[in-house]
Amino acid sequence: MGLDDQSWKVAIVDAVSRLAESGLAGEAGFVGCSSGDVSAIEAAVKLVLPGSYRFFLERCGKCAGEFLVGTDWEYDVLVELQEDALNLLDEAPPDLFLPEDAFVFAMHQGYQFLFLRCGEGDDPPVLYYLDENQAFEEVAPSFSRWFSGCVDDEIEGFKSPSAATI
Repeated sequence: MGLDDQSWKVAIVDAVSRLAESGLAGEAGFVGCSSGDVSAIEAAVKLVLPGSYRFFLERCGKCAGEFLVGTDWEYDVLVELQEDALNLLDEAPPDLFLPEDAFVFAMHQGYQFLFLRCGEGDDPPVLYYLDENQAFEEVAPSFSRWFSGCVDDEIEGFKSPSAATI
């Protein structure tokens, strides 16, 4: 379950601040999506995105410096990721499929992805798929907690380049 009320906003703002303070934002800094950009995604995928994810997109959906380099997660690829995930699942057992309210928000190297379910509130759990495991795994109880933890992992990796995350 996600954070109560809209405390997920505080968690996301705090994570963005930590990312900026770490130096990972680089010269490019943060570029958020407009409300029109977010509405365009929703229209394209025929889903209403959860509040926490919309809030994240508005802060850094187009650029967040060196955050998650090597992973597709930014605005310009989000609609395409939905099809990419379905194509990846073509190789999975027939009983494994994305729920109708699933929104894939990140894909790494074409063989693993993260998604959330738009029908599970403003701060839904984050699920993970890795091609070799052929199963969905909950990796965070909410999007805001996933983002906060991912920022911590990225900062640690920035300080110690041997660490890696998705």
